[in-house]
Amino acid sequence: MKKLSVLFTLLFLVMLVTSATAIEQTGKVAIGFYGGYSFGFGDVFKKYENHSHYYKYSSQFKVTSSLGAKLKLGLSENIAISFALNYQRTKNEWGFGGEKESKSGNWPSFLVNGILNPMPEGKTCPYIMGGIGVYVYYEEKFKYAETKPGINCGVGVEHFLQDDLELDGGARFHLIFTEDKSTTYIQLYAGLNYFLF
Repeated sequence: MKKLSVLFTLLFLVMLVTSATAIEQTGKVAIGFYGGYSFGFGDVFKKYENHSHYYKYSSQFKVTSSLGAKLKLGLSENIAISFALNYQRTKNEWGFGGEKESKSGNWPSFLVNGILNPMPEGKTCPYIMGGIGVYVYYEEKFKYAETKPGINCGVGVEHFLQDDLELDGGARFHLIFTEDKSTTYIQLYAGLNYFLF
C-alpha cells in the first residue's frame, strides 16, 4: 500500500510541473500501457474458517498486482472507445491443520469500454468510463480454467506531458458474473498513453 501511495504522489507531482497542451483527439489512435494493484470484496473474497476438535481449515482468496495494454480510438473531442487486455494476478491462501499453502492464479481479460471526457480542452482531462469484458480464470497449480462475462466502470484522469504523450491514472470497478458467489474488485492503475497519429 505504501508503494502505491508513493506512485500516485509522484504521478501528481509530474502533472503539476509539466506544461504540454491537450491535442484534438477526434480520429486519433493511442496505445497505452499501465500497471496497478487491486482490492477484492464480495462473497468470493471473504475469509472462510472451519474449526473442530480434529482440524482447523481456513481459506482466503485475494487479488494482487495487475498489468495491461490498451488501444484507444477518439470518436469525437470528448468521446472515445478503448480495447484493453488486462492481466490480473490472484492468490488463494489456505491452510489445513498446521499446514499452509498458497495457490497462484490469473484473470486475463479483454475489456471494451466507452470513455467520456467532459473537459477535453485542457492539458488535464478527467474522464468516466464503462463497458463489458470477458474474464478467463486460470489456476496454475491444477491447470484449471473457466471463462465468465463481466462489466466494469470507473473514473480517471489523463494529463498531457507532451503533445503526443499523456499520463493516465484511475480506478476501475469490476463485476464478474459467477453463478453462486459475487466476484467484485477495485483496480487502481497508472500508466502512459502514446498517440500514434
